[in-house]
Amino acid sequence: MRRALALVGAGSLAAALWGFSHPVQSFAGPDSIFWRIDVPLAGCLLALLFARLPGTGRLALVSVLFTVALVETGARLVVAARAPRIESYVAEGYYRGDDLLGYAPTPGAVTPAWKRWNGRLLYSTEYAIDEHGRRVTPIANRPERDRFALFFGDSCTFGEGVAQQETLPFFAGQLAPSVMPYNYGFHGYGPQQMLARLESGRLRAEIVEADGVLVYLFIDAHVSRAIGSLGVYTQWADAMPFYALDASGRPQRHGNFNTGRPLVAMAYSLLGRSALLEAFRVDLPARIDDRHVELTAALLGRSQELFHAQFGPQRFVVVAFPGSKLSGRLGAALKHQGVELLDFSALLDPDRAEYHIPEDWHPTALTNRVLAEHVVEALALGRAGYSLARSVP
Repeated sequence: MRRALALVGAGSLAAALWGFSHPVQSFAGPDSIFWRIDVPLAGCLLALLFARLPGTGRLALVSVLFTVALVETGARLVVAARAPRIESYVAEGYYRGDDLLGYAPTPGAVTPAWKRWNGRLLYSTEYAIDEHGRRVTPIANRPERDRFALFFGDSCTFGEGVAQQETLPFFAGQLAPSVMPYNYGFHGYGPQQMLARLESGRLRAEIVEADGVLVYLFIDAHVSRAIGSLGVYTQWADAMPFYALDASGRPQRHGNFNTGRPLVAMAYSLLGRSALLEAFRVDLPARIDDRHVELTAALLGRSQELFHAQFGPQRFVVVAFPGSKLSGRLGAALKHQGVELLDFSALLDPDRAEYHIPEDWHPTALTNRVLAEHVVEALALGRAGYSLARSVP
């Protein structure tokens, strides 16, 4: 028995050491981390415990493992029973891996996009991507538009579930005839993608106009994305850029959420497979504290610095999306960074049926239109002779 356990332990340890010695393959994502690192380490630990424990201890350990397996099986059945049947479609190749951003749309992609909830169609539209990975914004009178408006954010900025003529950037362009809107939002993004783009130094070359404004649309979920919480990491964002604050409070990139914090990635890759945690909707960290909000604000503050360095003293604003519960805390942290916040958290009730796609919660065309009106008014984008320049703090 002891010899068999020793062989199992040695084999598991060898497998774990091989995994650690091949980090590119092993830390490619939660699945590879689980099978190449977590499982061998767990096997090594269990073999060691069985070898060291007396007979009663082994029996107790088996009982604990059996109980955990039983609870997890029950939880998995509960999750499966209450989960709706969600079907969605975009064309194969619409998404691509990207070393800079984690993932990105394929330049030039055009795809139908639809989503069904228990067989009911929620939306059916089309996404078109330009040569720089931006959603196409079909704006008239292009030669007359001599200022830019860069819109960054996630799927709310992108316009998930709505047509190209129903997005926030499109409506802003309609309301501000001298402004050319550019839609840099994309599904699941956080503030780190904007910072990564600016750090690349390529953004300036993608914009024709000399002067303009940058608008970052903030939703509360961006804080969880900035820190790479358990749910964010295991569902889609493991390859997203990972930033941490250095001793001076400045954000520094450390690879992505797989490679930049390997111990957390190992823990999350294991915990992310727990049906019990899923059943109780447990996320980690359990609460958003001031450190997380400050990191988010620092990412936005550093983005503003680079934007000013590359574009000059143009206006940079963060817009808090209606319904935000964190806009007050974010506003205080942004003030410390010298970043302007337009707080539209109380503008409308996003829970009302007309303001969100049913069973999906992305904003409707009406929401985008109302928000665009207030953004354009607050920034005076629709006025003749307006100035977008702002003194750099």
